[in-house]
Amino acid sequence: MLSKRHRLPGSVFSADLGHKSGNVFRPAVRDGLFSVKMAPSPLTVTRFGVIVGKNIDKRAAKRNHLKRIVYNWLQKNIVYFQGGRDILIIVLPYVKNLRRNDIEKSLSGLLLSKLPHL
Repeated sequence: MLSKRHRLPGSVFSADLGHKSGNVFRPAVRDGLFSVKMAPSPLTVTRFGVIVGKNIDKRAAKRNHLKRIVYNWLQKNIVYFQGGRDILIIVLPYVKNLRRNDIEKSLSGLLLSKLPHL
């Protein structure tokens, strides 16, 4: 699991989802499985948040399993992210029937190749 200092507090991204004023997250970068939003942060570490909605699966156990897959991938690859950013990963419904390897390949393709250039 990702350490607490690298996890984005729920209050930060719940404001973004509600589209309240002061929204600092940039428009999403998408692939078929994930939508990723970024925002600058005054901190020296990169913080991550993962959202798996009920449209993925009604069972909390399945949604938590998908979150764990994403958080474990982030823990392994945290060294590739520069500090000072908040990154919100929204899991899209197409991911529910995929295996762990396919999910991790998609995360690698999206987060390691596209995001460093933003």
